[in-house]
Amino acid sequence: KLVEALELFEKSLAIKIKALGHDHVDVAGSYNGIAKIYQAQGKLVEALEQYEKSVAIRSKAVGHDRTALAKTFNNMAFVYRAQGKFPEALDKYTKSVAIYVEESGDEGPDVAKSYMGMAVVFKEMGRLEESLDLHQRSLTIRINKLGADHADVALSYSNMGNVFFEQGELKKAAAMYQKSSDISRCRDDALGPEHLEAAGRLLLMGKMKCAQGQHAEGLELFQRSADIRIKALGPNHVEVAASYEGMGIACEHVGKLSEALELYKKCVAINVKELGPTHGDVGRTYNNMGTLCCRQKRYAEGMAMFEKCVAIKIGAVGDSHLDLATLYWNMGNVCLVQEKRVEALEQFRKCVEIEKQNLGDEHPAVAKSYQNMADLHVELAQYDEALTLYQQSLDIKIKMQGEGHEEDVAAVYSVMASVYAKQDKTEKALEMQKKSAAAAFSGKTTGVPCS
Repeated sequence: KLVEALELFEKSLAIKIKALGHDHVDVAGSYNGIAKIYQAQGKLVEALEQYEKSVAIRSKAVGHDRTALAKTFNNMAFVYRAQGKFPEALDKYTKSVAIYVEESGDEGPDVAKSYMGMAVVFKEMGRLEESLDLHQRSLTIRINKLGADHADVALSYSNMGNVFFEQGELKKAAAMYQKSSDISRCRDDALGPEHLEAAGRLLLMGKMKCAQGQHAEGLELFQRSADIRIKALGPNHVEVAASYEGMGIACEHVGKLSEALELYKKCVAINVKELGPTHGDVGRTYNNMGTLCCRQKRYAEGMAMFEKCVAIKIGAVGDSHLDLATLYWNMGNVCLVQEKRVEALEQFRKCVEIEKQNLGDEHPAVAKSYQNMADLHVELAQYDEALTLYQQSLDIKIKMQGEGHEEDVAAVYSVMASVYAKQDKTEKALEMQKKSAAAAFSGKTTGVPCS
């Protein structure tokens, strides 16, 4: 009954302002309460306005417990995170940690909560190692202060599993989900099998099964999780959306593509309404939908989904984030399937520029991108452009010799020979063939002892 609660908070606020004045800390408490109601309603802008009023009062208060201010910063960080405004979220989490440490040391549960919030933001930004480090710090505090079987410890294991999953470390992810599930199972005995925490455990078990390649079993667990959440929270809650997303991924892996797409659409509809159209969760599901549409050869719809994902990602983390390179690469491949080679090249160029910014000019991924772009120029009979890119790829690969890349170098020389042949440059073609043979021979004899 959020509307009724909001009316009561507003009446309370009016009474406090009249009795105590605009700058009393109790007035700040009312602003906090109103903000939480707006937050629960999904009115994030209005929630932030109320939190700002609370902060303005508490920041000036003398002789009062500053942990209340830290909690408000934490609440604001959560809202910024929900909006996909990650730098702002990190700023608020950092301020909350500073106050908690000053007031009660650096090993309290509140510090652990802020660390976890920061870790989740870093994951959304693609800074996975930093995310894992903060999750580990949070986990250590929670085990020491709350005990190894506490629900917050289970949550830390679950979040670490999510990061490992994002890294492709599926065994490590499954291990984390299992630890979280083991703790939650004990709580199920006390709370009952239909409790919301049981739904969370089922979701974790579903992720664990999918991480192990057991997608049919994962789908069943996601469905049970969704059933509990719908019964407890209604059909339009973000936690229901999370269960739908898990079901969609599992359906996709077992070949139920139409069912997967419908589940993704339900997930997006809920999250757009509850979190806003630019939230990272919405973007992630658009990406899933784009990939699925392309598997169904519905390329125009797939590209539209990828473009929506790109727009959300740029709004959240800027236009040079490494995740965008992957998106542009996927979009380029969709263009290729449709034989739109010029459009594909444009996507690949965006990809390689981001890779260079994030990984450096001499990273293997950059060399691979150069080579693939060169292959495409050959198909377009743009031989000079192709040779330039092959040479750039080659320069990187040659610097990597001694690490088992001799065969890659030989392959590039061989392709360059064929391009020179197309241009009727026989001498250059022969020169490239000789270099290819020399590189291949070098690779085969590396490490053979002299006798």
